[in-house]
Amino acid sequence: MSEEFAVSSQLTQEIAEWDREFQQIFDPEDPLSSDFPDEATEQRWRERGRQLAGRLAEELGPHVRVTYFKEVVQQGAESSEQHDD
Repeated sequence: MSEEFAVSSQLTQEIAEWDREFQQIFDPEDPLSSDFPDEATEQRWRERGRQLAGRLAEELGPHVRVTYFKEVVQQGAESSEQHDD
């Protein structure tokens, strides 16, 4: 990700670590049973993701839309091009 989108290696590493936390609890055979050990742990994980999304938005700049779950962290620039179908 860092080379393709000009994201710092530090942020790329932190996002990978954050993802590994989820992968440790994720059960691909039964995704609905995948759960954090308690609500506080899940809340910390979600807040960390929100912070990482904010940092990603800062690094990518204002022309890129960044969302975290369904929350828009950064809207991004609207394209002025019109497409006729």
